[in-house]
Amino acid sequence: MRIVLILMLLCGTVRSQTNASTGMAFARDVSRIYRTPEVDVKPEIKNGMYTLALFTSQNLKMPDVHNKKVKIFVGLTIETDGTVSDVKFIYMSAKDIDEAKSKKLTEEEKKYEMAQLEAMKTESVKVLSQFKETWKPAIKDGKPVRCLFNYPINFTME
Repeated sequence: MRIVLILMLLCGTVRSQTNASTGMAFARDVSRIYRTPEVDVKPEIKNGMYTLALFTSQNLKMPDVHNKKVKIFVGLTIETDGTVSDVKFIYMSAKDIDEAKSKKLTEEEKKYEMAQLEAMKTESVKVLSQFKETWKPAIKDGKPVRCLFNYPINFTME
């Protein structure tokens, strides 16, 4: 009997703390940045997503690199009003197209290519920061929310 009473008391305490924290979580929800799989409607550019690809291709300075297939992911935080607040580098992969060609490179040439690829991280963030088109914000439960949009930039250097 004593154990049942203690368990009921503990459950009531846990329940009341859960309800109190729910209100706090709702207040913090405004600043939360959702990832695209978490939202009901993903953010998109009002004039069409092709405008971002076109802008990137026209403004991105390609590195002096050959024999590489490169993929760069840049994250953009899309705000509830459709503006972009934060542009940051997320990830990059660079693979050799022809391994035989890459084995012929000198150490100095390899270092130069690596430096060129590293510069692409900064260049991609700089270019996407200059993109000023308005976005349709992400929607979660019928309301606009902040959302991290990962944009992949792919290119092949032969």
